[in-house]
Amino acid sequence: MKFFEKSILLFLIIVFFYKITVAQGSEKFFNKPLELEACIEYALKNHPMGLLNNSSIGISESQLKQAHSAYWPQIDLSASVSTMDDDPNFIFPASQIEVPSFNFPGLEIGPIGVPEQNIKLFDKTMVMGSVEMVYPLYTGGLISSLVGQAEGGLLIAKEEAKKNELQIIADVKKRFHAVYVMQKLSAIGEETLARLETTLELTENLYLKGSGKVTKTDFLKNKILVENVRSINSTFKHNLILAKSALLNALGEKIDKDVSVKYEEVNDVLKNFNYEDLLITAFQNNPTWKTLEVAQNIFEEKVDEAYSGHLPKVGLMGSFNVLNNAYKYGLVSDVNKLSWTVGLGMELPLFNGFRTSAQVDEANYRLEKIKSQKILLENGLGILVKKALVDYESASDQQLSLKSAMDTAIENQELNDRAYQSDLVELQDLMEAQLFEAIMEVQYYKSLYTYYESLADLEFVVGTKLK
Repeated sequence: MKFFEKSILLFLIIVFFYKITVAQGSEKFFNKPLELEACIEYALKNHPMGLLNNSSIGISESQLKQAHSAYWPQIDLSASVSTMDDDPNFIFPASQIEVPSFNFPGLEIGPIGVPEQNIKLFDKTMVMGSVEMVYPLYTGGLISSLVGQAEGGLLIAKEEAKKNELQIIADVKKRFHAVYVMQKLSAIGEETLARLETTLELTENLYLKGSGKVTKTDFLKNKILVENVRSINSTFKHNLILAKSALLNALGEKIDKDVSVKYEEVNDVLKNFNYEDLLITAFQNNPTWKTLEVAQNIFEEKVDEAYSGHLPKVGLMGSFNVLNNAYKYGLVSDVNKLSWTVGLGMELPLFNGFRTSAQVDEANYRLEKIKSQKILLENGLGILVKKALVDYESASDQQLSLKSAMDTAIENQELNDRAYQSDLVELQDLMEAQLFEAIMEVQYYKSLYTYYESLADLEFVVGTKLK
């Protein structure tokens, strides 16, 4: 008992420290700015969909083992103990035995009477055991077709797991870049608000001093602009909170953590892709397409399975039987107490109302249906790749244009700031330059997110990371 209590205590201690270790590892991961590749790796390990993938593959592997078991001999052991109310018997009826006549003078021999006999067959308590074996030698392709279907099911489960992993990766990339862009927009909003507040303070001082350089209208316009930017900046902050929650969800974590991300844009080089190359890549890697290819093979195996109903089944059979009974005569003599049999059996269907032919026809129709679906998907996959590529190219062009416009707006703001300090431009020009710089930065980073999103969608469609 003491040993049992110590074992339970040790187990609880191990579980406790394991949970602490896991929690500390998770907290350590989120205590620093996250990088994209680390987020993808974390999500693939911790997202609940990963457990779903493992279960689906495990089910398919078990089904394949079940199908392979048909190649092995099937051996069954059975045993029983039974007792009856009385010893079973056999009543041998009374009869007469005719004796051949002999030619002896004065001697005549008639038929001999045999009385009724009560013969005991075996003792009422019987112990029986048997081992039976069936080994298929030929099944008309039934077993091989079932194994082929199970192998196809495993491949489909793996493709489905791959599709789920691609979805996890695409979601993480989108959510990661959403957080990154919202961090940038929040920073831009804070910086713009600080500049405009400084300008507003300067405008207020000039207006109150009555220098004539700044009118009340200029002051009110600047104040309206500041409050408007303050409102927009508040929206950025709320959207950043939502983006962080979405990223945590994509990582398979609860949304009660605070996260931040870091990303080096200098590592990004806009990539040019060829439609034909992308289409070839999609046919090689897209899980939906690969699943349909495997499904066609499965339905071909189903045709073989149905056709096997026309063919004979041949098997080797054997058994070993043991009887344990207190009686040693009748049906349970020493010869009968141990016995074995070996035989060869065949089953050949002769007529079943054309059911097998109808099953073959059904399997062929299903095969043709999956082939038609494959043609439709082939065309549809081409459209999906084309759309994803067009969206990516559009986002790339927009990003390049807005990057140039943003750089120009930044340069224009810097020039207007220096010019205003030298009284070369009006306050309205400076305000417009500051506002236009912020607008172009916001537009650029929004286009940057669209670019990352379109690239993630393109990689999801083709089924692999594009280099």
